[in-house]
Amino acid sequence: KQWYQRRVAITAGQAVDYLEHSSTSSICSEHESSPQYDSPKETPKKEDDYRRRRERNNIAVRKSRQKAKQRIIQTQERVMELTEENDRLRKRCDMLQKRKKYRLRLCVDTTA
Repeated sequence: KQWYQRRVAITAGQAVDYLEHSSTSSICSEHESSPQYDSPKETPKKEDDYRRRRERNNIAVRKSRQKAKQRIIQTQERVMELTEENDRLRKRCDMLQKRKKYRLRLCVDTTA
């Protein structure tokens, strides 16, 4: 990034501001370039536009991150629900297996 160094020259009782460009070391009049901006084309309006775009982007990033956190929380809750349901179904399956074995034994005992 380019930068400017402010120089003040006093001639004949008048103070004159000059800017020295870092890459060329040439001295430019303040009217040609402003110390606040990197290039003469950049204006306060462009800076305001840039700041507005950055603010909108920051808001969008915050919103996106919040949505991502919410999705993670919902996924974790769903995992817990499914884990509990899976445990419940396993217990039911075990119980039904035991009933099946018991009834098979009853049938074998009664036929013998």
